[in-house]
Amino acid sequence: MIHEGTFIYVKKWKMAALAVFISAIIVTLLFICIHSADHPGDQGFFIALSVLVIPFFGIYLVYAVSALFWNSPGLIIDSEGIYDNTSIAGAGMVRWEDIKEIYFQRFKRGQGLVYVVTRDGNAILSRQKLFKRVLLKLQVGSVRGDTIIIDCGLLDTSLEEVVQQIRKYYEVKRGKPKRKNFR
Repeated sequence: MIHEGTFIYVKKWKMAALAVFISAIIVTLLFICIHSADHPGDQGFFIALSVLVIPFFGIYLVYAVSALFWNSPGLIIDSEGIYDNTSIAGAGMVRWEDIKEIYFQRFKRGQGLVYVVTRDGNAILSRQKLFKRVLLKLQVGSVRGDTIIIDCGLLDTSLEEVVQQIRKYYEVKRGKPKRKNFR
């Protein structure tokens, strides 16, 4: 079966840069933790900080390195909906009928964020494994889990192209978007 839709991949060089950046953070934290022995009053704080933060960045590092070897799309937009696999907190499939509102935030050079507000954030969260559920809840503005944030900065196309593809499939499935539902 041939799947029709728009397949957008993650830029490998950006994932490599992300892996290098995360590695630098981990090395810096380890250095601070090791050298905190020179400051006995602060040693407990730095060790606790490192114990909490290093595993978090370690998981992101494993994800970034493994993403370098994947050949699957980061984002699929088709007649069913939007499949988000752009980050470690990617929400997976979000069907058009589950989407309440979509809006965009543009940055320099065509980069930006796509915000997908769902009708029932708990339904999206309930399909996720515990770790991904926690990450989705931690996203800015997504305390209830009803907003999925897609970072287009890691994708191999511009925000404008992503917006155009989302509009195209949204209109086919749901009709012309109302201004308030699609900004």
